[in-house]
Amino acid sequence: MSTSCPNCGNPITVSNDEDLIKEIQNLKTLVKGTSKTSDQWMDMKSVCDFTSLSESSIRRAIADSKLRCSSATGKLLFKKQWVEDWLCGDE
Repeated sequence: MSTSCPNCGNPITVSNDEDLIKEIQNLKTLVKGTSKTSDQWMDMKSVCDFTSLSESSIRRAIADSKLRCSSATGKLLFKKQWVEDWLCGDE
């Protein structure tokens, strides 16, 4: 059986159950890696670099309650998912 990966388009060829199990394990690893990335914390500089926006634009979005952040540590920290949601208008 042959198909392509929906994320990268690489061909996936499965000739037996063992190959199928390996491909499923590879996909599980990819999915776990993706969720880790969206759970990671970013500081102000990282958010500015990630969004290509100025610090004042980020601070304005926080003040307008459009962008979530944590200040529990005394430093503004953002979950990557919060930033992505804000950029997509999913606040």
